Amino acid sequence: MDLTKSKEFIETGILATPKKPYDWVVRRISHLCVVGRGRVISNEDIAQNPGIYPVYSSQTENNGELGKIATYDFEGDYLTWTTDGANAGTVFRRSGLFSCTNVCGTLKIKNNLEVDIDFLNYALSVQTKFFVRKDINPKLMNDVMAGIKVILPSIKLQKTLANYLDHETAKIDTLISAKERLLDLLTEKRQSLITNVITCGLNPDVPMRDSGVEWIGHIPKHWNIKRIKFLIHGIDTGFSPQCYNFPAQEGEWGVLKTGCVNGGIFNPQENKTLPPEIEIPLEIEVKKDDILMSRASGSTDLIGSVALVENQPNERLLLSDKIFRLRLNTEISDANFFVITMGSLIIRQQILQFVSGAEGLANNITQSDIRELLIPIPPIEEQIKMVSFIKEKISTIDTLSQVALKTINYLQERRTALITAAVTGQVKVTA
Repeated sequence: MDLTKSKEFIETGILATPKKPYDWVVRRISHLCVVGRGRVISNEDIAQNPGIYPVYSSQTENNGELGKIATYDFEGDYLTWTTDGANAGTVFRRSGLFSCTNVCGTLKIKNNLEVDIDFLNYALSVQTKFFVRKDINPKLMNDVMAGIKVILPSIKLQKTLANYLDHETAKIDTLISAKERLLDLLTEKRQSLITNVITCGLNPDVPMRDSGVEWIGHIPKHWNIKRIKFLIHGIDTGFSPQCYNFPAQEGEWGVLKTGCVNGGIFNPQENKTLPPEIEIPLEIEVKKDDILMSRASGSTDLIGSVALVENQPNERLLLSDKIFRLRLNTEISDANFFVITMGSLIIRQQILQFVSGAEGLANNITQSDIRELLIPIPPIEEQIKMVSFIKEKISTIDTLSQVALKTINYLQERRTALITAAVTGQVKVTA
């Protein structure tokens, strides 16, 4: 049974159960908690007032620590949630002394004899996403959070269920971590193979020479080292109007998100639907064989990601102001070779030297920086052979990576289902 689509859930906002426990009670969050909000904290606040107290913000992965500051706003045990953006509605457990930015809401338990904070954390973690306003800017504001209802057993059973979920989800999280480590190892193996080929070529007996670039090292004697500005005709950029927070359908117009090139693979679903009243700038429409590059990201690992648009998208997609289009001179460089090389360690090391912004904030690389990146260039016929060799060798690695990703997704779904069952009385645990 889909617990989130029942009539009871739609009308009351309570995760419905096939047979609701008779002794569980319904409570609004406003009855259980004091609902608050973080404050505006600028980069300068963190840089100029260093201290020991963490600051949390939705701008960082998993709402992690943004920085430290000399003062704090909250003390004790809290739940926080992301109020704005793609992660709106995500709930986190906090304790100690800390601060939050203005895109975080806070919940302080009023009566610890009525509700256990860990049980409430689990209950909200599978429910809040259904209350996020899904329009141009996803939001879950304080008034909506305050009106959410949860069902509560006795405080003793709440603690028992929370302990049970701690134990069971820890086992699932361990399995997920193992698969994530496998993914990391496969990624390292993939990168090592690519780096070796694009710096040494396919002939182990070819004469080598010093490239003159520390992070590139030795290359075949007949290769060249060129700056990207000599390999491209130009760089295009787009625009970022206010869009709906859902992907465009076939034939509709959408604006690409920065995640569209993550992992070196173009994902056309990473876009936001353009409102119909906005004029379409046709010159920045994305087309087959375009080479796209992310110029900004909250993670330095993703900034500068490059992907090739191998097929014409079914959607009508536009560049955003955070996605560059590199117009490659294909008489000098093969598109596939260029994209593979741009994702290699020798280019990543250069990009990291140019990136501006602190980790977790607005990291950027400029067009002028991109033009100065150094890349090894074999004869184009050799580039094509190298691409064929690399694709054959990494196909097995990519297959294993896809299997690991599917397993992670399954485990995450299993985790959510387990929590849902426990907080709605479907798991028989003795208090």
